[in-house]
Amino acid sequence: MWMCWHKTSVNCLKSPCAEPLLLKSYTASQQPVPADPRMQPVLLAGEVPDTMPEPLFLQADEQQRAARLLRPALRKTYQVQHHLLRQYLSGFLGVAPLSLDFETNPFGKPSLKTEKIRFSLSRSGNTMAFYFGPGEAGIDIEIIRDAGRYEGIARQHFHPSEQALIKNSLDFFTIWTRKEALLKAIGTGLTERLSAFDVSAGLVEAHSCLYTIDSYRLPEAVISLAVPAAQHKDPLCFLL
Repeated sequence: MWMCWHKTSVNCLKSPCAEPLLLKSYTASQQPVPADPRMQPVLLAGEVPDTMPEPLFLQADEQQRAARLLRPALRKTYQVQHHLLRQYLSGFLGVAPLSLDFETNPFGKPSLKTEKIRFSLSRSGNTMAFYFGPGEAGIDIEIIRDAGRYEGIARQHFHPSEQALIKNSLDFFTIWTRKEALLKAIGTGLTERLSAFDVSAGLVEAHSCLYTIDSYRLPEAVISLAVPAAQHKDPLCFLL
């Protein structure tokens, strides 16, 4: 489990456990983590491996979307992440990875057509993050970079209360991931006006629903997870 944090400060983040479960050798016949995400939320995060998985569990439409990504690194990350999504879900549900059917809402948020496990995924550069759980949620990961050139973005898109908290790159990307995670949980993505929500606290009301937002620190990235407060449980967290 990852350590608790003070939910009113963007500078105090949860940190990974000292001995994370390693999942690099995971196969479809194994349970990916000792938990049932239909009961207990699970959060996974890690880097894209150097070698491509074989076989690669992707449907034709997923391969086509990957082919439209011109940068090889982005294409590889997309392929690996969607392969792992199928692999993890197949392990949780006890079905073949390629038998899973997905659908999307009008804003592009994916879900399983028939199963009750909910999921959300995010990627930034060579890092990936996954959420699996019993309720709707949104997850976002960002590599921490120099935020000096993002000051204009903060002035344009952040709530005044959020702008007052930004002292460094970690603060900026914590706020950014919290906003994206919330909009993914709502299901609208970046179609909403970002400055309309103040995500600097742990509880946020949006679309007549109260959401809990937690943030987590990796060595070179920050992750935020938003879930409806009524469904909130601390997730089991693992590194890939």
